[in-house]
Amino acid sequence: LGSPIALWSLRYPRFGAPIRFPPKRLAHHHPGLVPRWVNVYDPDDVIGYPLRELNAAYRHAVTEDRPAGVGSLLGGWTPLSHVGYWDNTRVASAIAADLKAAWEQATAVGIVRDRKGIRSDRTARRA
Repeated sequence: LGSPIALWSLRYPRFGAPIRFPPKRLAHHHPGLVPRWVNVYDPDDVIGYPLRELNAAYRHAVTEDRPAGVGSLLGGWTPLSHVGYWDNTRVASAIAADLKAAWEQATAVGIVRDRKGIRSDRTARRA
């Protein structure tokens, strides 16, 4: 939400490598999980910028740069919009929907493993 990564890339020319996403352990435990890195930014936010256009590595890592008008009626069109992400209902709803989808994918993997007789983390906790 309003990521400052693009600003850091201006200061540090070798700041061109995104984080590894998803982490290896997550991919190992949930191989069916389809990772999504959605960068939400407000075009009026002087701190948050699109990330996919930084370089090829970010184009590969970031699923989507999603513009969103955030902030109050008075500050939403100014740099003060940076503080409005968490109060925006559309942004919160999109995050909730993505988290729900990830949870459903992750738990579906656990159910398949249980059916095959493989003891998953969820089964181990119940035992």
